[in-house]
Amino acid sequence: MFLFQKKNKELEALSQKVRLEAENNYKDTATEAYRKFCHRLEELERTGVVKGKMLDFYRDQQKELGEMMKGFHH
Repeated sequence: MFLFQKKNKELEALSQKVRLEAENNYKDTATEAYRKFCHRLEELERTGVVKGKMLDFYRDQQKELGEMMKGFHH
């Protein structure tokens, strides 16, 4: 997918945590994990660690997770 780039393990773990918590209907922890994912993605983009196609991939994941999180607020 990224040819010579590996997926970012930290973002992958946060994405997985959001999915698991949402599937188990743990709204508060899913929401917190989503916030951490978004914040960390911004940091990695700003420092240049995540860029190009990898950034596009994680932005798509962010949108997908955001759709999943709709209705998870109080």
